[in-house]
Amino acid sequence: MMARERNRERPVLRGETLEIPGRRNKMKTQSRRHGTWNTTHRGATGGKRNKASLLPGLVALVMVAAGCDGLLDVDNPNSLTTGDVEAPASARALANGVLSSLSVATGTVLRSHGTAADEFTRIGTHDFYDPLNAGNLQDPTNTLVDGPFGAAAEARWLGDHAVKVLREQVEAGHHESTRPLARSYLYTGLAYVLVADHFENFAFSDRTQAAPPVGPENMGQVYDQAIDYFTQGLNLAQQLQDTELTRAFYAARARARHAQILRERLQAGTASQNPLVDDAALVADLDAFFQSVEPGSGWRFEYTYSPSTVTNTVASTVNQRGEIVWQTDYVLDPYSDDSSDRWTPTLQDPVDGIVDPILAQRIQEFADGDAYTPVTVLSAEELHLLRAEAALARGDEATFGQEVNHVRGRYSGLSPFEGQVDAQELLEHQRRVVLLVTGRRLQDHYRFEAPSSNWRADSDAVRTPGTLFPMGARELRTNCFVLGTC
Repeated sequence: MMARERNRERPVLRGETLEIPGRRNKMKTQSRRHGTWNTTHRGATGGKRNKASLLPGLVALVMVAAGCDGLLDVDNPNSLTTGDVEAPASARALANGVLSSLSVATGTVLRSHGTAADEFTRIGTHDFYDPLNAGNLQDPTNTLVDGPFGAAAEARWLGDHAVKVLREQVEAGHHESTRPLARSYLYTGLAYVLVADHFENFAFSDRTQAAPPVGPENMGQVYDQAIDYFTQGLNLAQQLQDTELTRAFYAARARARHAQILRERLQAGTASQNPLVDDAALVADLDAFFQSVEPGSGWRFEYTYSPSTVTNTVASTVNQRGEIVWQTDYVLDPYSDDSSDRWTPTLQDPVDGIVDPILAQRIQEFADGDAYTPVTVLSAEELHLLRAEAALARGDEATFGQEVNHVRGRYSGLSPFEGQVDAQELLEHQRRVVLLVTGRRLQDHYRFEAPSSNWRADSDAVRTPGTLFPMGARELRTNCFVLGTC
């Protein structure tokens, strides 16, 4: 994994559980190659699952991730046990495994998110895309709902497991586990954010130990756990004097604070009346981040993919399979017989009235990655937009313009914002293009009252703004608390 800066230097990022009574959940692992954190995959879903069935997947993942860490210095690699996987010598591999699982889960979730939002439209033969395209998100048997739920549950479980194991190692004096623990705090916190951003309910089960769903009204607490992980990891990163990891924690915590406030408003039905987020703790994290990052920086924290590790599901579905393509609000004609038309951007910048160069760059980056397009998880550009939003919420249009122009100034052809258009309209547009295929669009549809042109009038998304994905069918069919058989 790298925190990449486009068009600038590209620094490498080196690489507790939700306290809801009775809650726990699932399992996975990854490797470092060619200077980036690449990913590997396979593991568990949710609900009640045989504990023994998880071990082969975990061992296989750690074998790939271990490299020369000494984990495979055994007489028979096929006889690896949970104890081998959890040994101090495998600390780095265990942390990498969380990143691997999370990378796969994120690509899987973004495929469904982008289809439910206005980013993608279905043109292939897979009928399960149609309900999401139309704004109907609530069918747990839809494979594009069930699959992402299982992938997210797996990443969340392995993250909590890694944090527990690595924390115990550090407490036992194995200080070589400190950096893997810090990284695991980051990855697991991001797994919690992924869950809270996209699902209306969740069960934090632990392999064979099922847990009751927390309930939609308690999903905001999932962000609390993410923020707690980021805070603990930040402390470790500062002790390690790891500037790049410290930046990532400030960025992640700021993003989580913003998302939590927005989710609470969506839950209460007040987001469209009060769409802009301003919060003192959020702004403090943004300020701390920019103390070490130059304004206008291209800093990005990304999940990377490769042929030797795993595929980015959303990228392979668009770029290779063609089951979904860019929606007509963004490109010339996704239905054209000339496939090149599907990549020709048309969405215009509201200030300059030209095809938005930010959108053009994002679409080109996405296409260039083929099946391995990196996923931008955190970026300086998004943090500038969060600062701009907080300023606009306070009525400070001067600061709003300054922050927006830090983003606009990075792209040739874009004029500075000087009040030419409505500020909130510009904010929505800048988020739309800057955060393309990052999992932010659906919530912006709801809070800015800007429905996807694909949504039907009788759809879940139109009738109940704020609708997210339900728990997956496999969890509903196997969790004894759901079935009433515990």
